[in-house]
Amino acid sequence: MGIGRIHGLSKGAQFKVYRDRASFLSGLPLGLLEVADDRDIKVASTTLSPLHGSVDLVVSQGLAVQTRAGERVDLYIHVKFGMDELPIFDALLKQMQTTELGPSQYRIVHVNVKESAQLAFEVKDQVVVAEIVDVRARAHGLTRIPYPIEANVDRIHSFFNHAAHFFRHLSMDPTAGHVPNRITFEFMQVDATDDFDDDGYPLMGPTGPNLIKSDIIDVVVDKNRRYGMRVTNNTSRDLYPYAFLFSNSTLKISKNHPFYFRLVPLTGFRSLLYVSIWRKTQCRSASH
Repeated sequence: MGIGRIHGLSKGAQFKVYRDRASFLSGLPLGLLEVADDRDIKVASTTLSPLHGSVDLVVSQGLAVQTRAGERVDLYIHVKFGMDELPIFDALLKQMQTTELGPSQYRIVHVNVKESAQLAFEVKDQVVVAEIVDVRARAHGLTRIPYPIEANVDRIHSFFNHAAHFFRHLSMDPTAGHVPNRITFEFMQVDATDDFDDDGYPLMGPTGPNLIKSDIIDVVVDKNRRYGMRVTNNTSRDLYPYAFLFSNSTLKISKNHPFYFRLVPLTGFRSLLYVSIWRKTQCRSASH
């Protein structure tokens, strides 16, 4: 099947297979297939197995419709096999033996093929080095976690949890269709206007173009300038922005972001929020 790990597929997912679109519309499937093992999932393809009996596919191409989601996998890792890497495998075993239930329990799967992983680990110079294999990050030049990890089971286990938490939320899709399509974000140089908010802080306004290009902000920061974000709400619903920092250095998610949001609702159609990002000082936002 022409979808795989990058599409969020995991063990236990089930599909009804149809000969063509016409048989799908008539409700006549050839059979029920499933993803029987994590090892059957490649980066962009998957081998399906019959769930009950055999499925006779006599056509070169068919139509697979997912009928059940698979087990949630938060992180796929690959570990170079060697004696030096034993602490990494011990940390993975510790993770697998965790019996605690709840949102803090993460499912981490080891894959034999490095290209099928999101992170790859090995020990170099007595420290653990984590390579970023996830294609979403590598496409933008992020290939390695910049800081090594102490080759200690507890430290590695802690990093696993941070990484699984990071990729779990990174892989989530908005449940409401208007979020990615009708709410826009811009990053630009800003400066104070002649207007002030209720607390006496100057309101910010843009002084340059949008610096986001192909979803990436690549800018050499001028310490003498201010930068900010403009959030545009083109929906009819109120929006209460809140920001989190996804750190690609430690794979931690925190709310200790370098700017400050006042929780002012963006109400009605085409409401705007300017958020200033100042260096070494608190900043204020204003809705318009």
